[in-house]
Amino acid sequence: MTNLQKLAATYALLFFTSVILGHLPGIADENGLLFGLFDLDIKDDILHGASAIWAASAALYSFYAARFYFRLFGFFYFLDSIIGLLFGAGILDFGIFISGPTTYPFMDKVFHNLPHALLGGFALMVGFLFDQRLHHQK
Repeated sequence: MTNLQKLAATYALLFFTSVILGHLPGIADENGLLFGLFDLDIKDDILHGASAIWAASAALYSFYAARFYFRLFGFFYFLDSIIGLLFGAGILDFGIFISGPTTYPFMDKVFHNLPHALLGGFALMVGFLFDQRLHHQK
């Protein structure tokens, strides 16, 4: 397994963990917000679960599948963060299509979209900049 595949497996673990954390008692506050910040619902669980399965499958399959995962996943998650920052609702959970733009304060938009910006941005960087170097390291 290459380092790129190991990184994809790490992404899978992160996403599986995010789904599980949302259902553990004491992790969400009295308003149902994960860590007091994120309102995760069934759509988010499906998205994060699918992302985890895709990452795990890519990690197990091949270096090229992992590279494809990071490139495509990174594109969509980073795009989701930009749309969310601009309009207060993202594309991956269909929020922008269902509810339309929102009027959340700007800093709320930043904090709500930061995880997707970081995960997507890092995935793009890995998929496009570091792929060959990570391929040769085992």
